[in-house]
Amino acid sequence: MKKQGKKNNKTVKKVDNKLNQIQSKVDKIVQRVNVKPKNISRKTKFVLSPGIGRKLDVNPVSLTGKGMADKFRTMKVAEYLFGALHPKYAVENILDVKLPTDLPVPTACIRVTKTVQLTTGSSGRIMLNYVPGTLIRTNYSQASISSLTYNTTCDGNGVAGANYFTTFDSSNLGQVWDKWRLTASEMSLKYNGKLLEQSGTMFSCVHYEPSCIAVKGPSGTGILTTVTNSNVDRLSSDFTLIKQGLWNSTIDLTNHGAGITHIWTPSSPLDYMFTGTSGTNGSESNVVNGNILVTVSSTANAQSNTTTYGSVRQFVWAAENLPASVNCLLFEVHEVYEYIPDISMVGILKPSTDRPTATEYNEVIKEGFVQPETRPTIVTGKQIGRAHV
Repeated sequence: MKKQGKKNNKTVKKVDNKLNQIQSKVDKIVQRVNVKPKNISRKTKFVLSPGIGRKLDVNPVSLTGKGMADKFRTMKVAEYLFGALHPKYAVENILDVKLPTDLPVPTACIRVTKTVQLTTGSSGRIMLNYVPGTLIRTNYSQASISSLTYNTTCDGNGVAGANYFTTFDSSNLGQVWDKWRLTASEMSLKYNGKLLEQSGTMFSCVHYEPSCIAVKGPSGTGILTTVTNSNVDRLSSDFTLIKQGLWNSTIDLTNHGAGITHIWTPSSPLDYMFTGTSGTNGSESNVVNGNILVTVSSTANAQSNTTTYGSVRQFVWAAENLPASVNCLLFEVHEVYEYIPDISMVGILKPSTDRPTATEYNEVIKEGFVQPETRPTIVTGKQIGRAHV
């Protein structure tokens, strides 16, 4: 009996130590989530579209379960919510933003920032449209890509103007990924011109018109910046559609802030797929347009690529009464991608191991923290037993 008692005491201590370790990790995540990034401008208005809610502060304690498996899940959800709600902060502080899963996925993250300075037109009116998720692709030198259109000839009241694609290509990164997906994106259009010339009204919304990007191979003819996106002509010819669109926002640049920021998070089952794939042809470049993988050959002429598959969230900004013909607008994007390493890089890159290892998981099962879920089995309205799932 004494030996049995000592054995039980050792088991209890072992369990207590394990719980203390997990609780310590949860506490660290809570501290990280409750941090408010200092580099978020008070003058910038944030617009959160559906996917993860509208609160910028997340309290993972409310999600904490009693079992060890629940605590692991809570930590991963808390980490993801923090990064998904603050993509810029995640990029600048080299944080991973990975979709939480109960089973380990050997993935890592790539963080990308892209900016472009824009000049207003002679009328002081502009419209800008962006499709998230094209800032990384395979075989960078084998194609030119743009998912950003910029229009300075519209009037928002019957004249659509020309929604030309502007230079906003993928980042030239060394390719280490085999499959990838977008997990977080923060996009902002801000006034950064002279303070005494600051004027005008800016408005923005989310829309689901057919998603369109421009592509061109290095040996193809034509110029990428002469390709237009006719799918958003409805918006550039009628600014009312933007002002009353989904999750819309309107600000007076003279009195309220520097611009409008949108945050993208997964909201469709298709967003959770690793749509991006590297392929095997070195003379082609693969890029993701919404939920579709697009392969661009090296001989492709400058052209638009439109997809109507799935619900692709796009973001549009418009402004009027801006200073005429002045370089005073900054468009900035911060995106985080989760990727599975290419097989040639597996020996160099080490995917994240912050989930339970096989040994830890076996210990969890052995100590009784995780048990098979049980539920009644019902036949013709009568309970005849209990089934293990």
